Amino acid sequence: MSSSKTYFIILNFNGYSDTVECLESLRQFKNQNFQVILVDNASANDEGKRLAKEFPEYIHILNEKNTGFAGGNNIGVARALQEADCGYIFFLNNDTTVEPDLLDQLLVAANNPENQSYGFFQPKMINYFQRELMDSAGLDYSWNGLGFNRGGNQPVEQYNDNQAILGCCGGAFLCRRPAVEDLWRQAGDFFAEEFFAYCEDLDASLRLQWAGWRALFVAAAIVYHKGGQTANKFSARKVFWPNRNSFWVIIRDWPIRDIFKNLHWLFLGQIGMVVNAFLRRGKLGWWAVKGKIEAVQGSGKMWRRRAAIQTNRSNWLRIKKLMILKWRP
Repeated sequence: MSSSKTYFIILNFNGYSDTVECLESLRQFKNQNFQVILVDNASANDEGKRLAKEFPEYIHILNEKNTGFAGGNNIGVARALQEADCGYIFFLNNDTTVEPDLLDQLLVAANNPENQSYGFFQPKMINYFQRELMDSAGLDYSWNGLGFNRGGNQPVEQYNDNQAILGCCGGAFLCRRPAVEDLWRQAGDFFAEEFFAYCEDLDASLRLQWAGWRALFVAAAIVYHKGGQTANKFSARKVFWPNRNSFWVIIRDWPIRDIFKNLHWLFLGQIGMVVNAFLRRGKLGWWAVKGKIEAVQGSGKMWRRRAAIQTNRSNWLRIKKLMILKWRP
């Protein structure tokens, strides 16, 4: 097995108890050739300092303000890339626990000579509270511009085989250092900081695919995910961010020809998100409208990122083969 080290990037934002449980599970790893970079996103009650005291073996970064999921992870990435022994970066939500052989299983897949074109690897994410159900086996992406967690709420036994997928769920995935560096060279980020939260994993997955890296689901690598432990505290923003960012993903990551070719599906998808927000969230649906308005207003900046992302048309053709048409999870 490679002597390079895996760097876990974990964010904490007012999630002390979840973060402690997550870090304790990492201490049970069979493979100890890893380091953790814990980024505290300006939590209350000195949570970052308390965690640094309780887990002194890890690298701790205490942000003065909440930089969001994207910004916080990027701070961790920048720190990891300073380390010469960093061979892999593992993005892991703080509301997770892991099996002791998680890292071993992923590295076996990554080091397989047949998998060298794969740059990012999705573990099997299982519902923490209902362990017979899946949380995510990666990301599906629809021609209507909607992204979904592959396998969400489906029986675990349906996902026992490794499989090439379009993208990885931001809650837990492993990425080769060269793949991370490819995105970093594009714009000095891995996750788009303009997104703040939501859809940044879909955007990063599409950018990695554009850069020539493929994604692999590794069924034997197990993560248990609670889900929504931080986002639920901001229900209005939870409506706003996906509605804005899903539009931006289309602008950034789709060739203009395919935007126009699928304009009818894209229009229905974006309108459907707004209608669904009103039906399920009542008055909070106006945050969906606000999200779409801000998406249009910010489209110029997103458009200017296209040239750096869309560098190889043949890679888009491979992406298209992995896309589906789907309206609900």
